[in-house]
Amino acid sequence: MRALPNVRRERALLWHLLGTALAVAFACSCGGPRVVQLHPVTGDTFRFNPPPPPTPPYGPFAATAAAEDRFNALVASWRTRLNASGSPGGAIAVVLDGHLRFAAGVGTRQAERDEPITATTRFRTASISKMLVAATIMWLTEHDGLALDRPLTDYVPYFRRGRGYDASAVTLEMLLTHTGGIPDSVYCPDGASLRATIDAHATDPYWAPPGRLYDYSNADYALLAAVIEAKTKRPFEAVVTEHILRPSGMNSALYTADESDTTVARGHVGGKVVWTHPIDCEASRAAGGVIASVTDFAHFAELLLAGGGTVLSSASVDAMSRGRAVIETAPLTKYGYGLVEGSRAGLRTVEHGGAAAGFSTLFRLVPERGFAVIAFVNGTTQPDDVVDAATSAFLGVPEAPREQAPADTARWADYVGRYEDATGALGKFTVFVDGGSLRAERPKGQARVPVVGGGTFVRGADGKVEYFVTRAGVARRLP
Repeated sequence: MRALPNVRRERALLWHLLGTALAVAFACSCGGPRVVQLHPVTGDTFRFNPPPPPTPPYGPFAATAAAEDRFNALVASWRTRLNASGSPGGAIAVVLDGHLRFAAGVGTRQAERDEPITATTRFRTASISKMLVAATIMWLTEHDGLALDRPLTDYVPYFRRGRGYDASAVTLEMLLTHTGGIPDSVYCPDGASLRATIDAHATDPYWAPPGRLYDYSNADYALLAAVIEAKTKRPFEAVVTEHILRPSGMNSALYTADESDTTVARGHVGGKVVWTHPIDCEASRAAGGVIASVTDFAHFAELLLAGGGTVLSSASVDAMSRGRAVIETAPLTKYGYGLVEGSRAGLRTVEHGGAAAGFSTLFRLVPERGFAVIAFVNGTTQPDDVVDAATSAFLGVPEAPREQAPADTARWADYVGRYEDATGALGKFTVFVDGGSLRAERPKGQARVPVVGGGTFVRGADGKVEYFVTRAGVARRLP
């Protein structure tokens, strides 16, 4: 499941740390109806994987060309690129002026089979499913008295964690914004219930004090699903379907699909099928299990662009869309409630991505322009470039490379020191400056540990670095 937003997917080895450190620290800004003030989440984003090489532009797109012609040109170019990348196919939908205008599929549902993808082919959508769980939580705040500032244990009293902090310190808003300090652990066998999975991790330690820092965790949304079930006394899938999926027009979206269902794409890695049916595990479904088409998600985009329509209040939509916890400092991206607020070519964007079991997905809104684009791939080829190209084609912005901030080597000395991950995922390591690079070294004999290709050094109240945060774990700086 993709962490974002883009919750990015690249992996690297910790002891090969190479990259840039960004000097600006941001505090979250929270306000408005039903929004609780988070503990300020600050940090210096640090990249130790170089950004992927820029892809050739799709455009330029002639502003005088008809919108349909621009869409057809975009799809034709994407078809060629997917073929070259080894992914069997994909689907894309575009919302203009708040309404679904175009949708199309390219390629095939499964490699080496003549089963074309259409605009209504369903994909496993991975982590973009989180926005639907978040929307359900917001619906319950409006209609059933759910309170985001209440402790998780008020609703899920069986929630426990090992050494660290009082379980009652974790609030619903912390779960929505990935600031609860809970490790990213929702791995569960087929048939496992939410309760069984949560209980299985009852002795896991916290990554950090609840509310102290941002770190993307699929477990947060599994716990939110448990809140939905506790509040409604019904399976969370049924509640999400009744209150969000069907009222928003996501009529073919669901959490289960038969293996023989020919309306569902197969996931591929390296051209080979790796996914044919959902894992029947509630925690995994909560974090990224919706099976839907791009047109389904285009209808949800219409709902958000309309300020919630008849489903959610405009205040709830705004609360979901406004970032609170900093993910990256350049370009500035912040996690809201199941959505990520950022920018592209000077436009404010609200988006989320996903990656799981041979699927890659991306959902983007440009609220102030009534625009949305949704793109799914049944392979590991990321849809970011076609989403950027669609943004360019229909909003007239350049297909510029993604913003990259220069390294501020003057700050590297702040990061030097010894670190340890209490959960064991990262182990112990030492960060040091080596010529023109910032590196990390692990004690001799320790195995290499993969981590997502970036992290954040988080400072304490005294301004000194206290944590190094990655998707694989959180390490605290040792005295």
